[in-house]
Amino acid sequence: MVAVLIVDDHKHLVESLLSCVPWEEAGVTGVHGAYSGGEALETLRSKNIGILVTDIRMPGMSGLELIERARADRPELHCILLTGHAEFEYARRAIELQTFRYLMKPVRTNELVETVRLLTASSRAPAAEAAAAEPAAPEPPAELPAEPAEAKDYRRKTVEAVHEFVRERLGADVTLTAIAERVHLHPVYLSKLYKETTGTKLSDYILNARIDKAKELLLRSPMKIYEISEAVGYRSTQHFITEFKKIVGMTPKAYQSLHR
Repeated sequence: MVAVLIVDDHKHLVESLLSCVPWEEAGVTGVHGAYSGGEALETLRSKNIGILVTDIRMPGMSGLELIERARADRPELHCILLTGHAEFEYARRAIELQTFRYLMKPVRTNELVETVRLLTASSRAPAAEAAAAEPAAPEPPAELPAEPAEAKDYRRKTVEAVHEFVRERLGADVTLTAIAERVHLHPVYLSKLYKETTGTKLSDYILNARIDKAKELLLRSPMKIYEISEAVGYRSTQHFITEFKKIVGMTPKAYQSLHR
């Protein structure tokens, strides 16, 4: 059984999430609401809450402060931040607190459901089911469960969507902000997810994608160097030549002459 606690100082938002989200689809068996950090802490002490969904900006106690205090007593608590404020410091602190997800307001119902569903899938079995006969001798603590298949699939699909977007828009806007908007994630969270999933930086993928496309155009098109530079997203031809030489080991012109 997994219960969710929704926290926001705007009562109508809490009531909307409590009543309008199809929680059963996310594997949630109980959902509670609170309108302040203090009230949320009281609920966390009295209820068996598995997932905390909180606004980041609230009077008195912010969502980050709430998570920090809640995690002091309940380190296993899963946390999701809801916010309309995309400042870097908020996201950085959320990552330090190991927040599972950082969702921007107005939150999409399907996105919230999917996020919670991934968490419920990774939660341990209910205590009632886990309580078997006590072993005769003490056993070492069980290892943490492996990342659920749903979470791995979500990461894979996110990375695929990022790669598709980058390939489609090499000559246009492939900034981190633009990519994050495409996959509906905060830029800082996206960078972290991408690095953890692929083992490489997103910026390195973008650079290599540009160079690979440039190679293709150098060999298969009649475009001039400055036109290729623009086609793969460089405003400065000289910058393009410098980056190309750094990656390939020769200038675009030399590469073209060698391989044509």
